[in-house]
Formats: sequence, C-alpha cells, structure tokens
Amino acid sequence: MKAKQSVPVPVIIGALVLVVGAACFFGFKSMSPPGPQAPTAPQMYDKVTEIATKAGGDFNKVSDADKKYLDLMSHGHAQKLFENQYARATASRGK
Repeated sequence: MKAKQSVPVPVIIGALVLVVGAACFFGFKSMSPPGPQAPTAPQMYDKVTEIATKAGGDFNKVSDADKKYLDLMSHGHAQKLFENQYARATASRGK
C-alpha cells in the first residue's frame, strides 16, 4: 500500500495568501465611498442652455473650456448643439 501524499507547505501558504489578499481587496473596496456620479442628461442640457444664453447665441463668444465641454458632450457637433439649445431657450422665453 502506498502512503497518502500530503500537499506541500508552500502551496498551502500560497493559497492562504491569495485568499486573504482577495478578502482584503474586496472588503476595502466595499468600504470605500462611492465615486462621483456623472451628471444627468437634463443637467447637461441645462448647462448647455446656460452657456448659450450667456454667450447671447454667438458661438464665437464661448470660452475654449466651454467649447471643449460642448464638443465632448455632442461628439463633435458643438456648434449645432449650441444653436439648437439657444433656439430652444429663446423660443421658450418668448411664449
């Protein structure tokens, strides 16, 4: 009869380190505060309307930072988004 082979000690230690490391990672991750939330669509369009009314409908008066925001939000159609939101804002004021 053959004797039963035992698991080597380094394998047991390695498994324990892996289990403890995973438990610490997921435990600390769950205890950390949630990250900042992205703005909702209405909040983003409100900001575009604010930018448009502040510039008086003239896209050339918009700051570079605001142009970058508009460009990122509209996927490269910043001026069209700007014009549409300004038209919407001025039409709702006229009613």
